[in-house]
Amino acid sequence: MKDYTEEDLQVLVSTQHLKADKDVQDLLEKMNMKSHYLIINQSEESKISNPYVISRKEKGLSKSRNQAIQFSDREILLLADDDVRYGLDYAKTIAKYHNEYEDDILCFYVESKNKNRPTKRLKTGKVGFLKAMRIVSFEISMKKHSIVNSDLHFKEEFGAGAKFNRGEEHIFLYEALRSGLKIRFINEKIGEAEQESSTWFSTFDETFFEIQGRVFQEMSPRYYKVLIWQYALRKYRLYSENVSFGQAIRSMLKGTV
Repeated sequence: MKDYTEEDLQVLVSTQHLKADKDVQDLLEKMNMKSHYLIINQSEESKISNPYVISRKEKGLSKSRNQAIQFSDREILLLADDDVRYGLDYAKTIAKYHNEYEDDILCFYVESKNKNRPTKRLKTGKVGFLKAMRIVSFEISMKKHSIVNSDLHFKEEFGAGAKFNRGEEHIFLYEALRSGLKIRFINEKIGEAEQESSTWFSTFDETFFEIQGRVFQEMSPRYYKVLIWQYALRKYRLYSENVSFGQAIRSMLKGTV
């Protein structure tokens, strides 16, 4: 087993609209970046000389994640959004636990500063199919060789900027579990995320539930109906003023193919 150090970590940042080197430097300072990084910048116009910034005239969060994994040059990869700010020892913490555990994917706690969009601080332990639904993409770190050898990719029709505007990380984690990869949550805080705005949620309506049904079907083609029912039960208090329980179920089933 390799003895990982901070030098083995690379933060994969998905962002948009960076046009100049100063924009990159401002972003790195805002994120408190103290490790190797690779930025995928989806922008129509860019004059950036930094070799660790790849600018593309396209959109889609999952496409950005896949490109970041493809062009990364380190073994431990940490997914990141551009509104995350890391703590002082995040790189040391991530390397430490990748040495302590042989799991292919380690997820670390990133606190959401938006109380309306909280992240879950799980206990340290193995992650299965139920716990995987409580993890956010910017909490995921992974061993590159495990992902490449398993031929795992983010489904590009899911996620911000795509046809189905969410669920990409849960589909990814479900595929990882089905491929035999081991996932563990580490109850160590590595940073904070602003999460000031959401590109996928405005209100609980028919379209919302149709997309959610399609996400569940992609996560588990065999058991998606169970996922639909548990979601309708678990989230009832949040959507009940807008949609009935039966309507939520029917709309999620309508979204499946």
